[in-house]
Amino acid sequence: GEGGSGSSSPVCINCGACTKQCPTGNVKITKNEY
Repeated sequence: GEGGSGSSSPVCINCGACTKQCPTGNVKITKNEY
């Protein structure tokens, strides 16, 4: 994800870390990044 270390950033499965909505078929999740 993006936004800084230790923050909870939206990331996308199968489309890499991103803050935009994923293409159809991918699931947007929230993951803690450090």
